[in-house]
Amino acid sequence: MSTIISRSLDTTVGPRFLSISNTDLLGLVRETAAPFGISEQDVRVVGNDRRMIATVTLPNLAFAGSEGLLIPRLFVRNENTGGRAMSIGVGLFRMICSNGLMLGVPGMSFSAKVRHVDGPKAHGLLDILPSIFADALRFIGDGELENEVDAAREVEVYGTDHAIQIVGNLPTGQRIKDSVVDALIMERYRPEDAPTSAWNVYNLVNEHTRARSRSELAALTKDENLLSDVMLLAAG
Repeated sequence: MSTIISRSLDTTVGPRFLSISNTDLLGLVRETAAPFGISEQDVRVVGNDRRMIATVTLPNLAFAGSEGLLIPRLFVRNENTGGRAMSIGVGLFRMICSNGLMLGVPGMSFSAKVRHVDGPKAHGLLDILPSIFADALRFIGDGELENEVDAAREVEVYGTDHAIQIVGNLPTGQRIKDSVVDALIMERYRPEDAPTSAWNVYNLVNEHTRARSRSELAALTKDENLLSDVMLLAAG
């Protein structure tokens, strides 16, 4: 742990600033994923010594879901100069191309974030990182997320007016809600996404959420509670 976290000697950021080593953080993630049989080709790192985004694919935990083959991934984002918070998480990704291209499944991710400020939260999060991943992977493996998706398919939405009411009450950005409502009124959606179930409304909102997100990781993080919110509003 001492090699992962060190206090900064940079007086411009103050003595409470923590530097979190990208190299050692990635090593911890690899160690956590090792029992699941990862290989070098399962680890992808983008960035440099200062800023890093890393994903570790776990093909041995893949399972067939209603959206196709779903493969868990661990992901880490860190900037060891402290410009951005460190974020870690687990997400489900769907294979969409035979060349290995995968797309994150909205609503099926877990993440935690910690700022580079000295204190129990920063140290505690890294201490329990392996258990965070293990708990999330166990949750994914138990199929509970798939059960939630299947339940959403069965919650009926009574027409466009009901769908608009659901969207209007979602705890998400107003611009996203306005664009989804506009799509509902003008019927600008695929026939299979017609607002007849909670799952259809969720897909519509998520599509607009992703269009306004700058990265796949940001979209997953913003969307992690959306499916539950839609189901609750639709059922109510």
